[in-house]
Amino acid sequence: MPTERGTARYNANPNLALHYDDNDNWPPRSPVAMWFDDTILDDFLKDWAAVQKKLYAGEITQAEYFEWKIMWPSVL
Repeated sequence: MPTERGTARYNANPNLALHYDDNDNWPPRSPVAMWFDDTILDDFLKDWAAVQKKLYAGEITQAEYFEWKIMWPSVL
């Protein structure tokens, strides 16, 4: 599930804490969140998540996944 941008400004949070909603699918520890102020890295991570999802769903093969990794960003 993709993340959604919240309405609150991060820097307006006095203790700079990130919050998440817990559910039954979370691991025993709190999740780790990172964000990068880099468009290329953000694009890669979004594309990578989409291609991994296709791999896990059986829509692409391991060879196609490897091909995507070595050819990014020229293919998706």
